[in-house]
Amino acid sequence: MEIISSNLPNTPTSALIRSDSLCGYNINPPDVVNAFITRYAQCGIDIFRVFDAYNNVDNQRAVSQAVLAANKHYQAAITFTSHEDETLFNDGWVGYMAESFAKLGAHSICIKDMAGIASPYLMKKWVLAIKSAVPELPVHIHSHYTTGFSPITYIQAIEAGASAIDCGISTLSGRSGHPAMEVFNQTLYDMGYDLGWDYKQALESMKCIADLYREYHERYEFCEMKMAGSVDYRVFTQGIPGGQISIMKNELVRNGYGHLFDKVIDQIQFVRTQVGGVALVTPTSEHVARQSIVNAMNGQDETNDNSPLWPGYSEMLRGVMGRPPSSPDHNLQKRALENIPLVY
Repeated sequence: MEIISSNLPNTPTSALIRSDSLCGYNINPPDVVNAFITRYAQCGIDIFRVFDAYNNVDNQRAVSQAVLAANKHYQAAITFTSHEDETLFNDGWVGYMAESFAKLGAHSICIKDMAGIASPYLMKKWVLAIKSAVPELPVHIHSHYTTGFSPITYIQAIEAGASAIDCGISTLSGRSGHPAMEVFNQTLYDMGYDLGWDYKQALESMKCIADLYREYHERYEFCEMKMAGSVDYRVFTQGIPGGQISIMKNELVRNGYGHLFDKVIDQIQFVRTQVGGVALVTPTSEHVARQSIVNAMNGQDETNDNSPLWPGYSEMLRGVMGRPPSSPDHNLQKRALENIPLVY
């Protein structure tokens, strides 16, 4: 990070922080959180985007304090998710979350749509709710292309008052990535927005970066998402994060379980419901996916009494990471609690 930031004297760098889990999967105590953020800031990180899989404001408290103490930009992220109970995650809740993060000292608010499931209509509603609650804070939008929504969603968000969007260079865009940077450089210029730079010069610079990946593409092609077309409607119904689906499929293929991919993604939403309907974002998305893989490997299409429990999934059932929006499956929860390893 020190090497990268030293070569970017005029460009802000950003890091994604999983609340108290930081960049890992385990929950860390406040002193570790403070030491990690302090050192990361010293290495050159300027913007800390902080999110919590359970959308728990208190879970960001320790990180926010460390970021503010380091005199860096604290960007509080609201994880976009949905629930069969329409009284959850509504406009009032979005506004409340934004106000709560403002009280923690947030410099900006991010809507983190890690699966690209936010339709243009819903994203516009969320942006308007945030701007109504905290009009002084910029809103940043993060989404993935996998469902096909994101380009239209970005336009709707911008027209509703969003100040920033996440894009990827063209050769790394689309599919499970972000919308193309070159496209929005042109589109927003055509729409009359002041981008803060000369869009023609920017496009020339982007070409160099895009061409660089073309040069090295063959070396990294095995990492890319192999899919029919550039949009997968199943991601919309199953809510699998764009950063996870390509890795999960390639991992299954490499280990000889590629034939189970469809069976895995078909049950992810139900397995998510069994653990309380939490948002699918790291680390919860990883644990739900791992449990779905375990189920598929054992010929099951849900988690039941015969299913081995993935350790992270068991932690979710026990409430280690937080309280889910709805009640987990009682029998699975009881089983997880009965099998806690004893510590002497």
